[in-house]
Amino acid sequence: MTDALISSVEINKSKKGTTVLDVPANAFIKELAAFLKEKNVIKLPKWSYLVKSSHANEVVPLDPDYMFYKAAAIARILYVTKSKAIGVGSLRSFFGKKMRRGVEPPKFMKAAGKIIREVVKQLKANGYVENYGAKGNAVTYGMVLTKQGRTELDKIASKVMKKN
Repeated sequence: MTDALISSVEINKSKKGTTVLDVPANAFIKELAAFLKEKNVIKLPKWSYLVKSSHANEVVPLDPDYMFYKAAAIARILYVTKSKAIGVGSLRSFFGKKMRRGVEPPKFMKAAGKIIREVVKQLKANGYVENYGAKGNAVTYGMVLTKQGRTELDKIASKVMKKN
């Protein structure tokens, strides 16, 4: 039922550019992860192959490029979300999952914060993400994409649209 509803919605073809909202999320994240790896925007820390991405996981991620996919997903969430109050805690909840606990019922667990903090730190260092908050104070309310970050993501979205 939802597939029929989604396919019945017309995409706005009158605008000139392609944005992240116009392309499928999985294709966009895959292309953005390849871009981040190719341009060395995200550098893998020494501990990246040792840590689990959540307390709920039983083993470390099997894909050696999982940090690039996580960074791409974080950048996409910051692009799509209208709220400017997204921080590491919100991202931890977003990437969390239910933990299997044997005979007890499953319980929701947040994702690991160290991986998300490391990815956000590297995105900030490369100028894709900045803190949002009061200019005079040291108080920050969350994170937003910079203009450079939005344009890079739109360029990659247009590349994905041309491939499909």
